[in-house]
Amino acid sequence: MKDQPFLECGLLLLVALLAGQAGCATGAPATSVSDSYQKVCGTDYHCVQDKMFEYRDQAAQLTLMAERYAREAEVKAKELGQNADEVRKTQAMAQKLWSQAQEADQLAQEYQRQIPHNAY
Repeated sequence: MKDQPFLECGLLLLVALLAGQAGCATGAPATSVSDSYQKVCGTDYHCVQDKMFEYRDQAAQLTLMAERYAREAEVKAKELGQNADEVRKTQAMAQKLWSQAQEADQLAQEYQRQIPHNAY
């Protein structure tokens, strides 16, 4: 358990990096993904396809991290009690990661809609 702070720091760093990527992609003033994909990819369907796979991968990674935090919160709740501050923080992090995973999944689905059906 001595390595746990290092693991948490590493996970938080990964979350920050992933959130930065998502923020950059979603922070544009474009009204829809089709607008933003045209700015980034133009009519290059391979670029759009790459973005779709990128967001799918990001959603999968965030989901795994959220599940890990949720399990960690369960363990901490058994050790420290359900109302412990550390348990609530871990549950909040899991919830935040779930939310980010859902956003990435939605973006992947929107990019997928921009690709012709036979393109992938």
